[in-house]
Amino acid sequence: MVGSSWVDKSEIGMKIIVRAGSLFRISWLSLGFLCISCNLISNTTVYPTPTVTSSLAGTEPTQPFPQTSEPVMSVDMSANQGSGPVLTALIWLPEGKFAFAGSGGISLYRLPDAGIQPQAVPAFQSQVTAENPTLLTSTPDGEDLVWISSDRTVVYWDTSQAVNAATIGTSDSPITGLALNPNKKDLAYSTLMGEVLLWDLENQSIIQKWRQKAWLSDLSFSPEGQYLAGVDPSSFSAIIYTLDGQVVKRLEWTEAVFPSLLGAFFSPDWMSLAWVSQSVVQFMDVATGKATVMLSHEDAIGTVAWAPNSSLFATSSTINQAGDIAAVVLVWDASTGKLINTYPQTSPVQSITFAPDNLSLAVLDVDGQLHIWSLE
Repeated sequence: MVGSSWVDKSEIGMKIIVRAGSLFRISWLSLGFLCISCNLISNTTVYPTPTVTSSLAGTEPTQPFPQTSEPVMSVDMSANQGSGPVLTALIWLPEGKFAFAGSGGISLYRLPDAGIQPQAVPAFQSQVTAENPTLLTSTPDGEDLVWISSDRTVVYWDTSQAVNAATIGTSDSPITGLALNPNKKDLAYSTLMGEVLLWDLENQSIIQKWRQKAWLSDLSFSPEGQYLAGVDPSSFSAIIYTLDGQVVKRLEWTEAVFPSLLGAFFSPDWMSLAWVSQSVVQFMDVATGKATVMLSHEDAIGTVAWAPNSSLFATSSTINQAGDIAAVVLVWDASTGKLINTYPQTSPVQSITFAPDNLSLAVLDVDGQLHIWSLE
């Protein structure tokens, strides 16, 4: 399935890897806990965000939408990472945990439990070394993580067993897509040569392999784990397969506004598909293949994320604010296309992820700052 919420721009270009906190159903955090946690985290810097108001040209809400000037919590994750590693992506996992990808590897970070003295229980963190990890994704329970190291190596980490991760496959060409099956039995990855491979996690072997004319990105398993989808950016097509490689359905965006496709992302429930191209997002009904609502932005979209319950969709972009360019995260109603809220940012956005309970939104910026907003 679509993973969690982040963008990864690799050397092969024009693809966005999103991890939207898909499939997670375990609630772990209330707004009150978020506020308390600001003072419980060791080696972090907590600070307010300057008030910035914003609006989007071409967006006409039926009533003024609320503006949130400050996150309920901000954490300087660069203080935990040291001066070397640069954080590039995050996934919000169950039980108050985050998974971060950075130049130094994959890190797990957990906020301390509410009500426990901060000096008694420091923030939990463990890390696996990885060379420029990309395409980080996880299973719904957050125990299994998988990513690509050095563009060509698939690495799997069972976080409940050990800190050591295992290399389970290496490709002769760059890997362009990666997905973990919700059934926790297999994963899929695609390569620049057009290969699609299905890997059995238990037996550590390839169980299916087929080849396409074009390479695929944005791999995604259906909620029940019976189908696999991939996106061909060159033809604006999303292809749904059985797990033995048979084509079930092909969805096409034939009226694209721009000639380049950044990515296409299935909602967690697989009812909708979000096509992303420069400054627009076009939603499509998966069952009928009909285009529905379109989201317009002033500037190019940086990263996107689905809420776990598929009701909200978040995008990052920039707006013109009194003559200055301001970074923002925008949250939209996925069914109507209405702008729900605008969250101003102090730095460009690296990654977005929704909380497993759909009640909060986390943003990682280029400076290594983690900001959390309440969506209630």
